[in-house]
Amino acid sequence: MTRPAVGRIRERSTFRALSRPVGRAGRGPVRASFVPPADGRPATFPQVGYAISRQHGSAVVRNRLRRRLRAAVRQAAPVTPAGSYLLRPVPGTAELGFPELTRAVEQALLAAASAAGVPPVVAISGEAAPVTPAGPGEATSGGAAGPDGPVTGSQR
Repeated sequence: MTRPAVGRIRERSTFRALSRPVGRAGRGPVRASFVPPADGRPATFPQVGYAISRQHGSAVVRNRLRRRLRAAVRQAAPVTPAGSYLLRPVPGTAELGFPELTRAVEQALLAAASAAGVPPVVAISGEAAPVTPAGPGEATSGGAAGPDGPVTGSQR
């Protein structure tokens, strides 16, 4: 199963547009800003930028968080509308387990697009279904999982 591509933001005009986003949302420890595709430019997949401040810790911690965010965005890509997004995690996000991070990222991306009036993409049969948060009383996985599988005690 191949996942839709997630692009990088490369143009200065896109970053400038994200400074005044059409849609903004925060879910848990992740804040997202959204700008729909520019007129005349076909966008077939989301483009995402990451703003991770020094408040998160050393460069090693910030880069690890960026890699984890990228993995979470790849999982959310099948239901994420096309457009440009800027993700800004709050300090402490690096300590979240991967399932919680993935849930927060997906919800923030969808909420930011929704705030701009863009509906979510319907998952195609065989594609990954949207991640839904566990409600009160529902069990969540107790073990930590990373983008490459379970995390063992020596990897934490």
